[in-house]
Amino acid sequence: MEVGVVGINHKSSLLHLREAISKVVTSSFEEEQGFSRIILSTCNRTEIYFSGEDLPDIHGRILNRLRAEIKASFEQQLYSYFHRDCFFHLAQVTTGLDSAILAESDIQRQVKLAYMNASLNEELPSSLHFMFQKSLKIGKAIRSLFPEIRPKMTLEQMLYSLRRNLLGDQKNISVLMTGNSQINRKILAYFRHTKGLDITLCTRGVSSAKDLVEKYGIRIALWKEVERWRGYQFIIAGSNYPEYLIRPEQSVELAAPILMVDLSMPRNIDPAIIRHPLIHLFNVDDISNLINQSKHQHLQAMRRCLSKIENEVSKQIIIFR
Repeated sequence: MEVGVVGINHKSSLLHLREAISKVVTSSFEEEQGFSRIILSTCNRTEIYFSGEDLPDIHGRILNRLRAEIKASFEQQLYSYFHRDCFFHLAQVTTGLDSAILAESDIQRQVKLAYMNASLNEELPSSLHFMFQKSLKIGKAIRSLFPEIRPKMTLEQMLYSLRRNLLGDQKNISVLMTGNSQINRKILAYFRHTKGLDITLCTRGVSSAKDLVEKYGIRIALWKEVERWRGYQFIIAGSNYPEYLIRPEQSVELAAPILMVDLSMPRNIDPAIIRHPLIHLFNVDDISNLINQSKHQHLQAMRRCLSKIENEVSKQIIIFR
């Protein structure tokens, strides 16, 4: 199976380097010629799955492109897998065992979307089709077989818990959410069952978010609403905007505490803003660490999962041959 992957994730590097590589890969790698690829980019990982006649040459070309764009040292934080190991890695990813939030379910949607987008853009080889289709199938089966690995607290529940702990049980807490993204839609679906939140969703595509007004009882605002962020108590950044939307120099004259959660990749909130005494800022790594505090309790189940995944990958490789 002539497949390989070059990637970086929450386990191999800090957030700032993942952010830099994400920007390069998502903005310029579509132009690369001579090999087939599927780009998987989420808030916790950026991976390039590839196939071609000469895998070492393709691997070298990918690294050279990154070296040309990124000045900081990064190669020690990358990982690469080939052939069967690449398949095994992707199967772990789709199961959620390689996620920042152990066994979170959204990764399956993200992998499927990356595969579908790549399929629409180019004619993929059978090896990539087979590996992604079977990995998605394995991931779904493993999650059904081992429900005990699923997180005890979801991302949405953690955000609500932070809101209660840091802002108290005030009524009509003003919430600003940036981006009509899938992650923000999931948060909205959870928040609609809670009380005391006055939510505004700020998006560059107002028409595509109109269904959320009736569905969740929120307000939709134009992108310029971000400039008025100081008037909100709880800010959730979940857009794919490539630059900072909120910066430290804008944080003067705050009268009350603000809770900020930046789930974007690249980040939408300049991390230097945390120096302000009234701002509580959490990024994707902070949230993942809070949710995974009891992760050690799942180690035995994880080992059983990995063994099962390895067996399934071995079976599928025999079929592919």
